[in-house]
Amino acid sequence: ECVKEKLNLLHEFLQTEIKNQLCDLETKLHKEELSE
Repeated sequence: ECVKEKLNLLHEFLQTEIKNQLCDLETKLHKEELSE
């Protein structure tokens, strides 16, 4: 059980991290598009 819970937490954390990274990337891309 303990291991499962840890894996779940890790999975959620990774998903959040990935979403944040994607958001950052999108923001950077939009800024570059606007600056052209």
